Amino acid sequence: MVGAGVIGSAVAYFLQEEGLSVCLIDRGAVAAGTTSASAGHTSVQGRVPGPALDLALANVRLLGEPKRALPDDFEYVQSGGLILPFADHGLEAPPEVEGELQKKRYLKQTGAGGFQGRFYVGSTSEFRGFDRSSSWEGVSQLCQYAIDTVPALARARLVRGWAGLRPRSRDGTFIIGEAPGCPGFWLATGHDSIGILYSAMTGRLLSQWIRTGERPALLAMFDPARPSLAAAAP
Repeated sequence: MVGAGVIGSAVAYFLQEEGLSVCLIDRGAVAAGTTSASAGHTSVQGRVPGPALDLALANVRLLGEPKRALPDDFEYVQSGGLILPFADHGLEAPPEVEGELQKKRYLKQTGAGGFQGRFYVGSTSEFRGFDRSSSWEGVSQLCQYAIDTVPALARARLVRGWAGLRPRSRDGTFIIGEAPGCPGFWLATGHDSIGILYSAMTGRLLSQWIRTGERPALLAMFDPARPSLAAAAP
């Protein structure tokens, strides 16, 4: 297996779960490339219904399995998320409010002491080849977005910024399956910036496909031989 990012590592993990002997190689450290630059979240909010969303939902359910099986905790936590509107037209379905206002306060006892956390703000998407440097324009844009969202962050100190590469296919869809004209050469790439959202399920389904020779239905639209991918080539 070439590439020890989150996708390659997931494929390698599930291949050995299928009973195969696996050699995972990378020119750098494990998860030191695109994976290390990611936000590390598995949010499915805003995803368009279809096979990609089905794969993402299956992945979120599956991620708890290696978390229980692996000896080291990789700190995966399932939590919620919010999408904030910045204008009235962003409220697609404003809630109906009835009755009178009630003033209540609910307190939950938590740990005591001082807390110093960090906010991760991202991200931009720029077509800049293999340039992994952060642009000041992008950083400024993200800082302004953060302040618009949480005004108190105007007093925060910028610790660092970074950039990573997004492995995006020409037609914008993942490439998962046996390479055309290269029997035995399997691909799992093109996940763009959301590889973690599809990592475990990509690994499980591709490993099953390699072992059984039968393509899982969830991977049908990601065929490397699909016409849309060939049509997008220069």
